[in-house]
Amino acid sequence: MHSWRLRACLIVLNFDKVKNQRIVLLSLLVLLGMMACKNEAKIDAETKELGPNDLLTVDAPPITGPESIAEIEKLVKSIDGQKDTLRVTGPVFVFEGKEKVDVTVYSNQEAPQLVYCKAPKVESWYYLKDRRPVYLKEIALTEDGFTQNRFYYGTKKLIGAETRKGASPDATNTGEAGKYRGEKDDFRLSGEAATGKVLVYLYGKK
Repeated sequence: MHSWRLRACLIVLNFDKVKNQRIVLLSLLVLLGMMACKNEAKIDAETKELGPNDLLTVDAPPITGPESIAEIEKLVKSIDGQKDTLRVTGPVFVFEGKEKVDVTVYSNQEAPQLVYCKAPKVESWYYLKDRRPVYLKEIALTEDGFTQNRFYYGTKKLIGAETRKGASPDATNTGEAGKYRGEKDDFRLSGEAATGKVLVYLYGKK
């Protein structure tokens, strides 16, 4: 008699246990459904449909790099120090008007570090940070010798430009530095314009 009552109690307890488990499971499913609906509503509220004249904008990463001539020269020295280990591509030929320019690119595993350009009377070296020139050196053949020009680009503007003269390309390195004076449309005086020229050298014209 007592055994029968014990079994009956166990059945009732097991039934209640299963019932409670089902209630808990159902409650969890309802809660998850409510959270999903809430997230979808939040996404819908944050999402704005673009009209026919709207543009999709994406925040670009900030431009970084050296901001002083001393820091730029330190980066230039670092790139020169690893030049022998860089991957060399080129030369490839780029025409600027009727003038042919030989372009050679030096890259590490991350990005191009140096772009060397050779035209009939001018040699140019673009030292890069994130595919953006921070330093441009050019040596030009003139009627009375050679002229070397140097340009230092900060992240927002040109921070230095100088010119030197010499009887040979090497002599321009030790020549007396003077202020470079170019026309208003001289691309060398604009970091943005110099970057545009480098991108053409790297990837061609669109």
